[in-house]
Amino acid sequence: MTHKPYQPIDSDLYDYLELACTNHYKLHVERVGAPEVDGHAKTLFDRDQTEYLQLETHEGLVDVRLDDLNAITPRDRGALFGRIVYR
Repeated sequence: MTHKPYQPIDSDLYDYLELACTNHYKLHVERVGAPEVDGHAKTLFDRDQTEYLQLETHEGLVDVRLDDLNAITPRDRGALFGRIVYR
């Protein structure tokens, strides 16, 4: 699949992903041009100058490009934030 050049996300929005990974939140992730996915936030990483969120799902690990995020919603009771819209 050919992708457009990576566009970094705003640092304030990145902070929510760091918080989700630190707390291993279960997230509902809405993506551009791909099915929605649910999984536990595992880590953030860079590959080929592109940033990703790695989710641990029932089907295994799923890597989501950060510039493909539409929104994330934590599913954990007591999460420190609600639905965050990225676009």
